[in-house]
Amino acid sequence: MRKAFKVVLALALVHLFPPKHHARSLRILDDVLNEDPNNVPCLMGRGHVLQYRGKWTEAETMFTHAYALDSDSDVGLEAREERA
Repeated sequence: MRKAFKVVLALALVHLFPPKHHARSLRILDDVLNEDPNNVPCLMGRGHVLQYRGKWTEAETMFTHAYALDSDSDVGLEAREERA
């Protein structure tokens, strides 16, 4: 499966009827992050899943990493807001 397709699928699953598809989404997100640990959309998606599960410290780590990689965009702003 192509990486771009994996990212789109995983991010769609994060927000589609949470937490119903979170397990499937995490498998795909982790697969992409193993290949590219600096993939900002996947870091954000993983952070959202962790946040939903109440794993605040782990979610904060994901959002902090995403913000450090892309602080000058709308995604960076979202990461900063979610981290707070």
